[in-house]
Amino acid sequence: PVTIIPPEQRCNLHQAIKEKFFIKKSISYAWSRFNAHFKLSSYKQLPSSKEQEGIENLLLDVMTNAGSAKYPKSEYNRLLDKMGSSISGSSGLDYGNIVFNCINKNFYANWAIFEDVINAPSIDDAEFKKQRDAMISNIKQEKSDPDAYLTEMAMNDAFANLNYDKNTNGSEESLSKLT
Repeated sequence: PVTIIPPEQRCNLHQAIKEKFFIKKSISYAWSRFNAHFKLSSYKQLPSSKEQEGIENLLLDVMTNAGSAKYPKSEYNRLLDKMGSSISGSSGLDYGNIVFNCINKNFYANWAIFEDVINAPSIDDAEFKKQRDAMISNIKQEKSDPDAYLTEMAMNDAFANLNYDKNTNGSEESLSKLT
């Protein structure tokens, strides 16, 4: 059974979103897109169980690879390549981030793209499925890596039933359930 995150975590999550999105309209837009895609009526319904492992990494990966409202994927990739820039997203056990790298002379042009990716991401179903399938493939490949296996085993043993027991990349089972 999926357990709902406790009030303290809900408060922390709500505060983190408020800090990352400065404009109230952007907060509402980000949550509405997230909630619509994952069929949640509120962030309070985010499960804290292992059933949702990998959801943050997947969302950040899709957000930073699918373009945005102003920059469709092909235009987004063309502009970033032309400027020698990159935008990427990832998460760890305690954080999630979106980063952009560029050369100094292209900072403001990159900032406009970066801002649009954060405030109006294009979360396309096809791109979502492609990224999800790529993550599942990576997880399958990791199973043959002894170091990855030992790390996962140690984390599961040392932090059983705590947030550090979770794998931020997800599992085949948790990612397969995301549609």
